[in-house]
Amino acid sequence: MKWIVWGAFNGAMAVALSALSNHLPLAVGAQEKWVQSALEMHRFHALGLIAVGLIVHARPSRRGVHAAGVLMSAGLVLFCLNLYARSWWGLDTFRAAVPWGGMAFILGWAVMAAALIMFLNTVISSSVKCFTSP
Repeated sequence: MKWIVWGAFNGAMAVALSALSNHLPLAVGAQEKWVQSALEMHRFHALGLIAVGLIVHARPSRRGVHAAGVLMSAGLVLFCLNLYARSWWGLDTFRAAVPWGGMAFILGWAVMAAALIMFLNTVISSSVKCFTSP
């Protein structure tokens, strides 16, 4: 449930920041591309966090899915927040963190995929046992 709420909160934040950037343009030039990239990743990974919550709700013992949520959250901070700060406030101190945020996003999806594959393998193998046992 926590992941669903966290994902919904991030979805709301992405929409609010999108409206802010469109109605009160604080970024100009190349910085607009940074904001658009951050907003796109923010929206997409908010949905990813909601998916994490739904999967955890169905199978709460899946540590890999929790790890995927942590990695996506780290990506939101390292990638999105960093680009927002660079574009809107000129804060360039943590520029090197942006690629790490992108890597956290990638690893989050990869970990989720691996956890789902393991889950599906156990479901399929237990289904096959039901049909093959006398």
